[in-house]
Amino acid sequence: MPSDTRRICGPADETRAPLDEKRIKQDRAKHVVVDGERQDGRTCDEIRKFFVRANAVTQAKGSAYIETGKTKIICSIYGPRESLRKQEFRMKGKLTCEIKYAPFSCKKRRSPVRDAEEKDLSNIIKQALEPAIIMEKFPKAQIDMYIMVLENDGNVLAGAINCATVALVDGGIEMYDLVVASSLVQSINNTLLDPLCTE
Repeated sequence: MPSDTRRICGPADETRAPLDEKRIKQDRAKHVVVDGERQDGRTCDEIRKFFVRANAVTQAKGSAYIETGKTKIICSIYGPRESLRKQEFRMKGKLTCEIKYAPFSCKKRRSPVRDAEEKDLSNIIKQALEPAIIMEKFPKAQIDMYIMVLENDGNVLAGAINCATVALVDGGIEMYDLVVASSLVQSINNTLLDPLCTE
């Protein structure tokens, strides 16, 4: 079989160098907080400054844009509109959620194909927001939510939930209450609020 000369192939039987992963994690944890300050100058219980803008996408019924430090997320809401699938009549509406990382959003380029992480995040966001929406107001209808992560510097899930909440409010979707999210990382010696990717 002819070989592909345009591609440099690695060795057929590769091996990984043995690493002491426990020691590496401990070294990383030591350098996260020095003299009570984190890498970006915040204290352990301080969140990053954030910026929120509603009505960021004019074609959508509701939309929002949020920046938390270097993390940038945009969300669009479409609907309520008639359910596309032929289903039996439901007294409650349906919420669909899709989150996608832009290919340039992470340090390593992301594939345009949806991966398992994006599917898991979509399910978590749907589970967080669906109980807050008054679905009885939209029988046989669905609300579509599209979230795009433009830049990832940590705390994506919390940012996406907050962005989606603002977009739902902007779209005039009736809700029982607002959903607000934050994240926290427990290291060996510290509890860090609103973590960065490196933390």
